[in-house]
Amino acid sequence: MKAFVTVSPKNILCKDLEKPIITDTKDVLIKVKAVGICGSDVHIYHGDLQKVKYPIIMGHEITGTVEDIGSNVSKIKIGDRVTIDQIESCGNCYACRIGRFNACSDLKVRGVYIDGGHREYIVVNEKYIHKIPDNIDLIDAVMIEPFTIAFHTVNRAKIKNDDIVFVLGAGSLGRSIIKAASLITKNIIAADISDDKLKEAINLGTKYTINTKNENLLEKVNEYTDMSGANVSIDAIGIADSLNDLIDISSNAGRIVVMGYPNELSKISMYKITYKELDIIGSRIQYGQFENVINSVESGQLNLSKMISHRFNFNDIDKAFKLFDDKNNDIKKAVLIFE
Repeated sequence: MKAFVTVSPKNILCKDLEKPIITDTKDVLIKVKAVGICGSDVHIYHGDLQKVKYPIIMGHEITGTVEDIGSNVSKIKIGDRVTIDQIESCGNCYACRIGRFNACSDLKVRGVYIDGGHREYIVVNEKYIHKIPDNIDLIDAVMIEPFTIAFHTVNRAKIKNDDIVFVLGAGSLGRSIIKAASLITKNIIAADISDDKLKEAINLGTKYTINTKNENLLEKVNEYTDMSGANVSIDAIGIADSLNDLIDISSNAGRIVVMGYPNELSKISMYKITYKELDIIGSRIQYGQFENVINSVESGQLNLSKMISHRFNFNDIDKAFKLFDDKNNDIKKAVLIFE
């Protein structure tokens, strides 16, 4: 089996590994078709994501077809088109016991802490597998996993249809959050430094945009909200200064959702949090959102087509990651494909 192993930062080797086999009666063998490249993959590639141990097979936005199943697999059959949940949890810790499996104290994230999908075959327990309907393209379906994160963020924010939602960052993550939020409210403000990304944000459901390179963030949010501020503010860039910005532009009794992993400390005003009585909410990966996303795509609420900008054969994996090093603003989503 061909596998692409990240043996150290910026060093991906193609290796011939043993094809994985079914060892548990609930195991499913999947032939990988496509894997999306996520921001966390880029961080692993550069060696700046904490707790990652090399060598690692990256990749968690995975689609493929079922080649074999264990004797007790009941919901999946050979030939099914599938995607894979990116997390595995212990089921026993406090977070798991209250149903928040993504915050498990022994969380295993595929492609980050355990080997992922940069290989021709992968074996996964049936409970982590979700069927892809026939009307969804198997390559476009790599976008299902990113949208589970967006749906989880929207759920954590408790967005309502009359909320004013502000999204900081209109990159791949920000755009998926904007689209997920637009299924609930039409009052969305997006901010970024790229006019092209902001134009795309408009297409996805944003009402107002702010280019922070040449516009004052607080002034424009006040203008668009009649001085009340945003009821929900979501950080989709994750830099140290962004939380302070969100605190400033949030309304009284607002909710702020943070998602990033900056290494730098954030210096924030506790006074403003207390004075406005803000809720600061962490959002990590997702739980229980795959079927919600798949149902939204199948019903036509969510359209995954035209969201992938770059497609690479797996043999060109180095070219794919170089695309991010080149700071290419044309990137929506890059996908690696096994032909």
